[in-house]
Amino acid sequence: MYLRVSRYKSGGHWYSHLKLVQAYRDGPKVKQRIIANLGNLDKFSAQDIDNLINGMCRVFERPLPGQTEFVQAPSYGDVHAILHIWRELKLAQILARSAAASRTTFDLEAHVKAIVVNRLCDPKS
Repeated sequence: MYLRVSRYKSGGHWYSHLKLVQAYRDGPKVKQRIIANLGNLDKFSAQDIDNLINGMCRVFERPLPGQTEFVQAPSYGDVHAILHIWRELKLAQILARSAAASRTTFDLEAHVKAIVVNRLCDPKS
């Protein structure tokens, strides 16, 4: 469902009406049907709109606007994206040359990669 504004001209004046529309399939065709005509758009005040939104929230047991809290979303794909950039920049080869020149005995690339990925995924860590 969605809201649609329909405009038409009558008597030399343009009118806009707000309608609640439902999209549905009729065989292979997608059609729309008007569920409710909410009235002339020009006659809606800001308070009317707030009342409509708050009423819908109450009916469908949703939090009212301004009462929602941000919950941190789980991160997906960040490590994959970082490793893709790592390969594009050829950082493994650069670090291999640096490790060979300095004769390090540990896996320099693995250590630097872990530090970089950790810092980019969680900057405050």
